[in-house]
Amino acid sequence: TLWAKLPGGADGGAFAQAALRHGVAVVPGRLLSASALSHGYVRIAYTQPPDRLRAAADGLAAAWDGFGRC
Repeated sequence: TLWAKLPGGADGGAFAQAALRHGVAVVPGRLLSASALSHGYVRIAYTQPPDRLRAAADGLAAAWDGFGRC
């Protein structure tokens, strides 16, 4: 898994919802940490075959491109 910090102080929970709308499930950092400092993180698992991971990366990119404009 990856523990990814989102740029610009983005909220991990809000981005997780945007990613889900693009068919990719990530876990908001606040659900995995007792620290309030983890709100800007997401956990990304990469346990799928390469073709599914490529599709997920495309979905995350599309989610990020539209993030903040929804």
